[in-house]
Amino acid sequence: MIGAAHCRRLGLVAVLALMGGCVSPVEREIESGGTFVLSPGESAGLADGTRVRYHQVSSDSRCRPHVQCVWAGRAEIQLRITPASRIDGAESATGELLLSTDLDASATYSGWRYRLIRLGFEAQPVATLQVERSNSSY
Repeated sequence: MIGAAHCRRLGLVAVLALMGGCVSPVEREIESGGTFVLSPGESAGLADGTRVRYHQVSSDSRCRPHVQCVWAGRAEIQLRITPASRIDGAESATGELLLSTDLDASATYSGWRYRLIRLGFEAQPVATLQVERSNSSY
């Protein structure tokens, strides 16, 4: 025979297991000048409510570690940016940016400058990004 305490514990475990599928991950908020890491499919929020999502690697011709190459190659990642509402209250459309591993390569969209600092060589490469406020609106 199963004791009452054991049944309560099993019930609690079942409830927590069901709730696990309903809990959404906490989105990190990144300040201007901040550096952060995202894996494909992950997103982060900026201080003004803009959302940055690392969608995918678009191209990757980089020389792999421990391999001698004539050319270092380059990689590009695709970000999906959903800006906060504009000042006039109209919703902004989600934009797409391509960032490359080229030196000093950056892109500006909706008041933020984005820069790819590092891209890993994993099967799903982790991206280290930096964002800062920009004087330009695009």
